[in-house]
Amino acid sequence: NGIFVGAAAAVVIVISCVIIWLAVYGPLNALQDNMGLAANMQNDKVTSRDKRPCCILYEIAMLNECFDKMNDKLLLARAYMPQALLVGVGGSSAEDEDDDDDD
Repeated sequence: NGIFVGAAAAVVIVISCVIIWLAVYGPLNALQDNMGLAANMQNDKVTSRDKRPCCILYEIAMLNECFDKMNDKLLLARAYMPQALLVGVGGSSAEDEDDDDDD
């Protein structure tokens, strides 16, 4: 009888761990993707607030809120950045490739 109680408790613990992992992984993964896009100044491709996975943890919700504020400010600053600089941020520009041919 004690074996069944122990097995049932183990199953409940494993299921709880999987549920917690899924609740944390989705929002953090979306935040990671959005941070990568923002780092490359591709802010227009960031997942909108209403399309992100729902977050049940307060800390992750606060991270998303801070990211949204940062992204809004980056979008404002992006309008004043030179276009040549924005092209070079996402990868190598054509000028960089031409410089490599001279070697």
